[in-house]
This record gives sequence, C-alpha cells and structure tokens, in this order.
Amino acid sequence: MNRSVRLIQPAASPVLVMAKVRHTVSPSAPWKRAASLSLSVAALLTLGGAIALVTTGFAVGVRSIVDPEAAAWLDQWLPATGGITPRDLKTVAQLRAELTKGNQRMGEIVPLGRQWLVATVRQQQPNCTAGPQCWPIVQLRAYQAPNPEPQGDRPLAYRLTTTLDLEGPPESLVLAPLVKAGVATSGSTDPLPLMAVQGLKGGPAGGGWLTVSGQLPRSNQQLRYGVIVHLNISRLGRPGHLSVQGQWSSPKDRSPVWESITGNREPELIVDQSAIDAPDLAIYRAIPSGFAPDPVSLEPIALTEPLLRSTDLADLAQYQEALKLAKLELWSPALTKLQPLRDRLVNRSLVWDDRVQAQYDALRYHADLARVRADSPQKDIPSQILADLGDSRWQRALDRFAQASLGDQATVVRWLRSAEGEKLERQVNLVLQFAPNQASVMFWKATSLAARQGRPAAIAWYRSQPGQSVEWDQRIDRWLAQVATVPR
Repeated sequence: MNRSVRLIQPAASPVLVMAKVRHTVSPSAPWKRAASLSLSVAALLTLGGAIALVTTGFAVGVRSIVDPEAAAWLDQWLPATGGITPRDLKTVAQLRAELTKGNQRMGEIVPLGRQWLVATVRQQQPNCTAGPQCWPIVQLRAYQAPNPEPQGDRPLAYRLTTTLDLEGPPESLVLAPLVKAGVATSGSTDPLPLMAVQGLKGGPAGGGWLTVSGQLPRSNQQLRYGVIVHLNISRLGRPGHLSVQGQWSSPKDRSPVWESITGNREPELIVDQSAIDAPDLAIYRAIPSGFAPDPVSLEPIALTEPLLRSTDLADLAQYQEALKLAKLELWSPALTKLQPLRDRLVNRSLVWDDRVQAQYDALRYHADLARVRADSPQKDIPSQILADLGDSRWQRALDRFAQASLGDQATVVRWLRSAEGEKLERQVNLVLQFAPNQASVMFWKATSLAARQGRPAAIAWYRSQPGQSVEWDQRIDRWLAQVATVPR
C-alpha cells in the first residue's frame, strides 16, 4: 500500500510540484541566464575577431612581401621611432663616410625642415677621371631625425627612410622648346646627366620639393633641365617617401619656381620654357594622387584640353575659340574671348569647375606677361615691333613698322622669314577667321606672304579679299614693293 501511494502521489499533485519549484528558485536566476548568454556571445565575437585579425595580418604580410608599397598606409598609424635601434641612427659625418667608397660618394645635402634631409649620391662615370662632369647625381637618399631636438653638443642622428635612383631627361625633351620655336632639330633619346640639386621653396604644405638639374650648352644658349622630386613628410601615406614628379627644360637657364597664379591657397609650379622673348610657360598644380606612399602629384594645366561641361552650344563654341587662340599663343585675344564666358559661368560650379578656372588663370597669366613685355621699353625698334605683335597689337606694330628705318624694316622682314614668322602667319590666319577684313591684321598677313612667298602671292591674296579700299590697296602695294627689296 505504501508502494501505491508513492507511485500515485507525484502524478496527483503536479501543481504542488510547480509551486514548490517557483518557490525554491531564486529571483535572480533569469539575470544569471542572460549574463551567461552574453558571455557566450562575447566569447564568440572575440574568437571571430581574433580569426579576422590573424587572417588580415596574414594577408597584409603576404601582400607586403609581394608589393611592399601596398601596406604603406599602415605607416601613418605607427610611431615615428618604432623599431629603431641605436645602430640605425647615424650622424651626417657617419653617413658621408659610409657612402664614400670606390666610385661612389655622398654629394650635396638639402635640409627640408628640422627633421628631414635629402642627400645626393654621386657616381663616377667610366673612363672619366677629371672634372665635375665625371660625377653626376645618380641617387637621392631621404633621412629622418627621430629626435630633432638638440642634445647638447651632440650632432643630430638620422635614419634612412628611402632611396630613389635618378636618371636625367632625354635630350629630345630638353631640346623640345627649341624645336617648337623652330630654332633646333630634335635630339636623341639618351638621358642627360644630373649635376646639381636645390630645394624649391614655397611649395604646398606637407612635403619637401626639390629639383635635380643639369645644363646643356647649345649655340649661344645655356639650357637648364632636370627632374622634380617630392619628399612626403606628412603623416598621410608613407612619411619619407621620395618620388619623381616630372621632367622639365628651360632654354633661358631658369629653375622652376612655386608661385600663386590662380589665387588659391596652394601655389602652382611654373617652368619657363620660353625659347625666345615671347612667354611660353608650363604650369603645374599639386593635386591628390590616390597613390598610397605619396598623397600628392603634379598635374599640368593644359590650355588646349577642352574641359568646360556645358550643354549651351554658344558657350561651348566661345570656349573652343578661346582654346584655339591660346594654342597659337594669342594670349590677349584668347583672354578677351574667355573673360565674358568666365564672368557669366563662374558661379555655376558644375559647369565652371576648378580645372576650367585653372585654365583661365594660366591663360590670364600668359596674357599679363605678353602685355608687360609690350609695355616695356625694348632694346631696339624691331624688338619693340615684335613685342607688339606678341601681344596682338596689330595696329601699333604697323605704325611702328611704317615709321621705322629701312634697316629696321629689313630686320623685321627677315624675322618674318624665320620659324617664328611662320607662326605669326598662322596666328593672323586664325584672327582673320574670327575678325575678317581687319585692316591691320591683313597688312601683316600680306607682309608675311611677301616675305616668305614673294610679292605676287601677297598681292593675289590681298586683292581676293572683299571690301578693300583703294587707299589701302595702294598702301599695301607700296609696302610689298619695299619688302621685295630685302635680300633673302
């Protein structure tokens, strides 16, 4: 009987059992279960994060072996002195002694700020023993002083951050401005030696700029040429990274300079590649590069590349006309075309963006130089006439030519037979497309034809033009007869 009671009792009082359970369980039990669940989730997340970190680290490590530049972005998160041992740090004297061996030696040193310097490495050329030309610059080395604060009388110690092998521009690039002006033939593809280094002050913040250059004697000119190098000293990209930003040439033996021509906060780099007195500049602006080790690159401001984004056909036509004029170095007429368009569109950023504005500023800069040259006293009357023509002052050039002596007129006629005179003929052809029957321009067209092709060709062209007066016809005829007397 007792056995049956024990068998029936549990089944007969389930509510009591539940009541007992509710009574005996602590009120904090649900929080304990939640805490246990949270710990489990946290453990899973930690494990997942660890796996992801190991996987990422492995991937970055492999990528760094295959492509060392790929992980350059990590440098900005690492301390500047991380991993540096005393043996990595050397004074300038120690660095010079270390690099001077055999046919190699350390050359000039360019300090860039308090913490950085760039040293040149020169290498002796084979079969060359005497003179500085035997020791061109073949490499740059960037060094950083992790602790740039003076330590008593102890000299600063530096660590090597990067090296950059260098090669000069080819002869063809160096001679290109002279070839463009028609006063030289094309050169070879052989690179020219780099012999000197100098810092370029006034450049954009976050970097050190310098040029490594050489000189090439040519007839009665001394051409200067070189490469532009940037040292990244910002915390973006890879601090201490050296990169070649471009090659340049200046027939007037001038180094590039940083100058603000656009009115922006950052200046532009200007290379004077004028082969004659008329201005011919290459202008570059610093823009974000998208390249991990060095966040800056130089972009040329191209005056012939159409950049205006407009659906207005009249605006596009006016803009294209301005670019055509600029392509032939008709700076003032080009500015006259572009100025009203700029005034009308400058507040529409989707149409008139910063690249179009840079074109306008570069064109205006050239026009200002041409104007200043024409306004300045020149060494003689022919030079003054050419300065007037360089600023498209057709009537003033004509007046000076009419009042000049026969000898000065002959000098101008001989100039018209040169490559620059041929360019003038192309210029007046374009101007006459936009402003037909402009008498002073037609005079220079006829005079150029007479100088280059003879008087009959000039008369035939002039008389084929509509709307010419008898007075101008007679005047042109007299000038052309005079031009014909100048010997070739």
